[in-house]
Amino acid sequence: MASWGFLNKLKHFHYNFRRLIPFVVQAKFIQRTSERLLEIPNVDHTDGFAFFGKLQSFPQLGLWSESIMPRPLDFPKNFDVTGCIFIPRIEGWQPTEALSAFVSKKDASGLPPIAVTFGSVLGARRLGEVIIAAARQLGKSVIWCHDAKRDWQAETTDFSFAMPCDGQATAEDVFEIEYVPFDWLLPRVSVTVCHGGAGTLWQSFRSGTPCVVCPLLSALFADQVPHADFVERAGLGSRVLEMDPSIEACKEALLAAQSCSAACQRIATKLQQEDGSVKAAAAIERISAEKEAAQHPKTAQSNGCLPCF
Repeated sequence: MASWGFLNKLKHFHYNFRRLIPFVVQAKFIQRTSERLLEIPNVDHTDGFAFFGKLQSFPQLGLWSESIMPRPLDFPKNFDVTGCIFIPRIEGWQPTEALSAFVSKKDASGLPPIAVTFGSVLGARRLGEVIIAAARQLGKSVIWCHDAKRDWQAETTDFSFAMPCDGQATAEDVFEIEYVPFDWLLPRVSVTVCHGGAGTLWQSFRSGTPCVVCPLLSALFADQVPHADFVERAGLGSRVLEMDPSIEACKEALLAAQSCSAACQRIATKLQQEDGSVKAAAAIERISAEKEAAQHPKTAQSNGCLPCF
């Protein structure tokens, strides 16, 4: 029993050591980031964890639509929900003839291709290949938006993935391309398969397109897992939580999401009538004006009479 106890302790030590490795490897980067944070003005950098308490009173904007998720009643008064904000497409962008022809293809059920995109998340090639295999077994075509140069990378400093490119059909039923404006692509596909980033989800719902969410980051570090849970709970799509799912699991998720099309169309009608950027800009102007007034209160103006003593 003693030997097993020792092995268990060794296993726990090894586990904790592995968790520490990324911080050791990126020590220089963390140090440079810390030095830059110290340059932020009007912040007491000696506060330590007390700084997080002050954050509770800071003005905050929630960039999602209340048509999708109503503002919780217990949110503080300094938290405004403004609506979704969408990135405009690159000026002058036009689809190639090959892309336009591919996206107009229909499967046996009369449905257009699905879109697979994991944004700037690295190391997602294996998952993308499984999703594509599942879609092909269902007789569906796939538009795969990804940067092949970064698919296997664990880290990178190059995020210039939103550049115009032509793309190409790498198989009869697969079209690969680095960049396509989502406001053009997603209304033309039947399902969006993504990592659960807010921008992709909101654009998909605005297009009336259901989602399959495949979170690639832990709920400790990102919002992808909560988004996956919400999408399935709200009936706007499905989720695949396994990092290395089976083809059968992906097929089930695609079919489940496909059945949510009517609900997504209802949400799209509401989102298309909203403009979160206008509400967010107005909120920022109001917050700025309130802060300016608090820092420089107007003094009472003289009415021209001499003061009485």
